Amino acid sequence: MADDALDQAVARTRDARRRSRQRAARRGFRVHASVFAAVNLGLFAIWLLQFVLEGSDQPWFLYSVIGWGVGVLVHWTVIRKPFSGHGAP
Repeated sequence: MADDALDQAVARTRDARRRSRQRAARRGFRVHASVFAAVNLGLFAIWLLQFVLEGSDQPWFLYSVIGWGVGVLVHWTVIRKPFSGHGAP
């Protein structure tokens, strides 16, 4: 009987830790995506200003969008896998 209570307590603790890790992973992704959007929006604004004032037609901000975008996409893929039921506990 005591083993059942212990097993239930262990299972509840595991579930609570898993949910905590999931929340932290989602929060980390939201921060990553928000910083990505803010920085790249700022770079786009700088490029647009440069385009208007100097006529520069090289869209250099795309290097950051593409490079960093791959990292954000990989981050999203990694945090979504455990939530779909296919990942490790």
